[in-house]
Amino acid sequence: ECNWFAQLRSSDAADDHHAANLKQYVRKGLISMVLATDMAKHNTQVEQLKRLAEEQKENPDADLRSDANQKTAQQNALERKLFLLETVVHGCDISNPAKQQPM
Repeated sequence: ECNWFAQLRSSDAADDHHAANLKQYVRKGLISMVLATDMAKHNTQVEQLKRLAEEQKENPDADLRSDANQKTAQQNALERKLFLLETVVHGCDISNPAKQQPM
């Protein structure tokens, strides 16, 4: 499930470790998304997005294959997801001045 906050609410006392990791991931995600709006990192983000698009183009089923090291595969998937969220927030941030303003 992708809804972080629903996962936080559904965590019970027996799953405190999972809840702590999820809270840490959400916190890291929110901070990195805010920092991704820094224009000093724009060119780096564009290049990284191009590389990600090329990787997906060359091997579209890469995420569906089972990896020998499942934990590494899961970590890579979370990092890609976070990068894409950062990119969306950055795109919204830089497109804001282009929005039509009422006069």
